Amino acid sequence: MTLYLKHRPNDFPGVLGNVAQIKSLKVKVTGKEPPHAYMISGPRGIGKTTLARICSDKLGVHKTSYFEFDCAKSSSVEDVRAAIDNMQFLPFDGNVSVYVFDEFHRASPQAQEAMLKTLEDTPPHVFVFICTSKPKKIDSAVVSRCLHIKLKALVKKTLEKVLTKIAVDEDMDETIVSEEVISEIAKNSEGSARIAIQLLDQVSGLDTEDEALDVASDSIAEDPDLYTLYLALCNSRSKWKDISAILTSLKETATGSSIYYGISNMASNALLKKDNSGVALVLDCFSEIKSEDIGMYDVVLTCYRIYKQGAI
Repeated sequence: MTLYLKHRPNDFPGVLGNVAQIKSLKVKVTGKEPPHAYMISGPRGIGKTTLARICSDKLGVHKTSYFEFDCAKSSSVEDVRAAIDNMQFLPFDGNVSVYVFDEFHRASPQAQEAMLKTLEDTPPHVFVFICTSKPKKIDSAVVSRCLHIKLKALVKKTLEKVLTKIAVDEDMDETIVSEEVISEIAKNSEGSARIAIQLLDQVSGLDTEDEALDVASDSIAEDPDLYTLYLALCNSRSKWKDISAILTSLKETATGSSIYYGISNMASNALLKKDNSGVALVLDCFSEIKSEDIGMYDVVLTCYRIYKQGAI
């Protein structure tokens, strides 16, 4: 079993970060009259589906009445309608059925329309959880009928806390999985607990700290929006309206800190491979951010400076 699955939280206290949002979700789910439709949005690997599963337990659902659908694989209107038709039946055990639709933004427009009708009149025994990393790609009418919990990428300190606990629990060699290695993993994980734990899993079997640092310095997979921002900043012909549009999209799911570390990591790796004045400008401007608690305003201002200097 992978470390990520082994250490997946099974209760609210185990989910670190997004304290206010998770508290709000817990209050609603455990209240006397919990809402029947929820949307949990945020970047990949921060616990959206995990939270939906925790909520289903709090609602008292039995395993036979819990259904999870991956809309990245089953996105057609027929797939969603089959699930909706199933909602009309009473649960096999207990009084509650839970339906979780993961990556719902991948569902077709027709499938989203079909879901809208269900959310307008949800059967009393049914609770629906819509999880997505791209809420803006979901029909606004669907969003408006859900309790929307907006999660953000985890800050570096939170990731370090998660990784340190797992390293201790797994009795990992401190001379290999050192504080420096954990810090490097947290920096390069783009605010994602899943990516961070996967990287920790990789370095745990290595022989030296140098090897661990080498693996930790590579991000597993860049966020598409973050990578698009990076390319736009490196291109002197980019227009500010395009850069600001990307930043506005990232603001929905990322923190200033995760953007800072993600862009800095991409730029430094690229510059080591090839001389490029555009990349050097990006790295130089981002290196001027000195705040420990990096906000979105720091990132926006830095991006604007890069745009103005690159356009000269």
